[in-house]
Amino acid sequence: MSVFHNNALIGAGGGAVAADFQIDRSLRFNQPDSSRLSRTPSSNGNKKTFTISAWVKKSRLAVTTFQNIVSAGKGSPNNQCNFQFDTAGRISFYNYPSGGVVTSSAQFRDFSAWMHCVASIDTTQSTASDRVKIYVNGTQITEFTSNSYPSQNQELFFNSTAHQISVGANGAFNSHFFSGYIAEVNFVDGSALAASDFGEYDDNNVWQ
Repeated sequence: MSVFHNNALIGAGGGAVAADFQIDRSLRFNQPDSSRLSRTPSSNGNKKTFTISAWVKKSRLAVTTFQNIVSAGKGSPNNQCNFQFDTAGRISFYNYPSGGVVTSSAQFRDFSAWMHCVASIDTTQSTASDRVKIYVNGTQITEFTSNSYPSQNQELFFNSTAHQISVGANGAFNSHFFSGYIAEVNFVDGSALAASDFGEYDDNNVWQ
C-alpha cells in the first residue's frame, strides 16, 4: 500500500532533494476530523516478520498528543500494535498487552521537514534488540527511553484477519489521530528490511 501529495518533492532536509525522485501524492491528515485509512487483511500473513516504511510531516497540532503512523488491532479485547510518536514527540513501536514498547530517547519536533520512518520487525531473532529496529531519515535509533522487546517468535497483531490495519490513527480505539502529511506508506510482509531498502543519501547528505 502506498499513499502519495500532488507534486510534493520528498527530502528529509525539507530543501534539496534528488532530482529523479518525485512523490506524486501525499495525504493530509487533520486530527480534529478523525481522518484515517484502514483495511482488514483478507488472509493471514507473517505476524513475526514485517517492515513498515512511511514519509511523514508533522503539524503543530502534533506536539503533545499521541500520533499514530500505522497501527493494527481491535478494541475488544484490547489488542493493539502501533508505530507512532508519543506525547513528547519520541518515535515508538508499541505492542499491547504483550511485547512491550521500544521508544527513542530523541524527540522529533520539526514541523518544517519531511521525515522517513521505518520499523523493521523480526521476532524470530535470538537477540532481543534485533527484533525491533527503528530508523529515522536513514539512521537506526540506538538510544531509548524504553526498550522492552517482544519475546522470541512472538506473533504480533499485524498481518491478522482479526485486526484492522490503520494509517494515521490507532484503529483499535479510533483514536491517536495523526496531524500532518503522510506519503509513500509501504508494508512489507515477511521481510525485515533496513531504511536503505527504501531510500538513500544524496550528494548533499540529505536522505531521500
